[in-house]
Amino acid sequence: MEQNKISTAKKIGYGLGTAGDSITYTVFFTYFIFFLTDVAGVAPAWAGMISTIAIVWNAVIGMVIGHISDNSTNPKGRRRPMMFKAIIPLGIVFVLMFAPVNFGEAANAVYYLIMAVLLWTLYAAYVNPWTALGAEITQDYDERNLLRFWVGILAMPANWIAQSGIMVVVGIFAVKGQDDIGWFAGAIMCAAVLVICGLICYKATEGREIALPEHREGEEKVKMISIFKEYFSLLKIKSYRRLCCFSIIFMIGYTIMMNLIVYLLTYNACLSENQQAVFWTVNMFVSLVSIPIVTFVANHVDKKFSTMIFIFFYVVFAVVFFFLGIDNFVEATLFGFVVGFATSSYYGIFFSLVYDISELDELANGRRREGEIVSMSLFVQTIGSALATTCTGLCLTAIGYTGVGEESAATVHGILTINTLVPAAIILISLIFLLAYRVNRARFDEVKQAIEDKKAGKEIDLSEFKDII
Repeated sequence: MEQNKISTAKKIGYGLGTAGDSITYTVFFTYFIFFLTDVAGVAPAWAGMISTIAIVWNAVIGMVIGHISDNSTNPKGRRRPMMFKAIIPLGIVFVLMFAPVNFGEAANAVYYLIMAVLLWTLYAAYVNPWTALGAEITQDYDERNLLRFWVGILAMPANWIAQSGIMVVVGIFAVKGQDDIGWFAGAIMCAAVLVICGLICYKATEGREIALPEHREGEEKVKMISIFKEYFSLLKIKSYRRLCCFSIIFMIGYTIMMNLIVYLLTYNACLSENQQAVFWTVNMFVSLVSIPIVTFVANHVDKKFSTMIFIFFYVVFAVVFFFLGIDNFVEATLFGFVVGFATSSYYGIFFSLVYDISELDELANGRRREGEIVSMSLFVQTIGSALATTCTGLCLTAIGYTGVGEESAATVHGILTINTLVPAAIILISLIFLLAYRVNRARFDEVKQAIEDKKAGKEIDLSEFKDII
C-alpha cells in the first residue's frame, strides 16, 4: 500500500467522517447547556455539572478505546470496525438526548445525564479510531496537512448543520410555541447526516489501514492495567507534552466562549433564531475561506507558525470586542469572523501536528501507537472542555443569569466578558507552550530518516533529537 500520497477522492471520503465528530461536538458545546436551562428547565449549575460529568467520562473511556484500538488483532483492521459499530448507535442516542421528556425536575436531570454519558461513550468509540486512522493513511508531512484540509473543509458544512441548520428547524417550531419539538426535530436532522457521512467514510477508507504485523496475530487480550503505563510513556516525549499543554489550555478558553456564544447572540446582540442561523452561515463561509489560507501557510511556511498567527489574530480582536461591545447583528458577525479564523487554525492543523508524534514515538520507543497518541490528545481536549463547561455553569450563576428571558444589564455585560476577555487571556497563555514546540519539516524528515536507518540496523544517537524527544 502506498503510504504517502492519497487520491483526492480518498481524502474527501475520509474527511466526510468528520460529521460524526463535528456535529456531535458542536451541538453539544454550543447548545446543550442552553437546551437544558432554557428548554428542559434544568438549573444552570446542574446543567454545567451534567455536561461536565459526561465530558469527563468521555475523556476516560476515550483513552481505554485508544489503547484497545492500538492493540486490536481484528483481521479487518484496528480502526474501521470500531467506527462502523459505533456510528449508528451514536445517531440514535444523539436524537434521544434532545427528546422532550417530562419526568419531573430531578428525573429529567438524571435522564439527560444518562443520555449525555451514552453520547460521549459512542462518540469516543467512533471519533478516536477515525482520527487515528488519519495518521495511518499517510506518513507524509505535507500530505497530512492536506488530509486535515479536507477534514476542515467538510467540517464547515457539518458545523453549519449543527449550528445554523438546527436553529432554522427550532425557529420553525418556535413560532408555533413548540420549542421542545423543534429541538427534537433538529436532532433527527443532525443524526441522519452524521450517520450517512460516517458510513461513507467507512467505505471510502477501506484498505488504507496499516497492515497488522504477522507476529501480532493471536496476541493476548489487552491487559487494562497497562493503560496508564502506556500513556505515561507517551508523555515522556517532550514535543508531545508541549502539544498537550497547548491543547488543554486552548480548549479551556475556546470552550468557555463556544458554550456561551448562544447567550451572547441572544442577550447582547438580541438576535432571533433565524438571525442566529444567518450568523452561523456567515461563520461557516468565513471558515471555508480561512481553511485554505491556514493550510497554504502551513505547507509553505510551517504548521506551528500557521496555527499561532491566526489564533493570536483572534486574541487581539477578542479584546477589541470586549471594549467595543457586541450589540447587533453586524458586530456579532464580525466577532464570528475572528472566531472562524481561530477555529480553522486549531482544528485544521492541530491533529496534523499530533500525527507527526507517531514517528517520534516510533523512533524513541520502536512502536506506532496512533490510537493512543490521538486518544491522549482528545483526552486533554476533553479535560479542557470539561473544566470550561463547569466554569460555564458557575459563571452563569456568578453573573446572576436566570434563564427566564429578561436579564439585568450587569448580567448581559458579564456574558460579554466571558465571551471575549476571559477566553482571550486563557488562549494567549496556551500559545506559550506551542511556541516551545520544535518539530518542523526539516526535523520531521530527519526523524523519518533515523527510523529507516534504525530499521536497517544502524546505530542511532537519540541525543541528536533531545530537543523534540
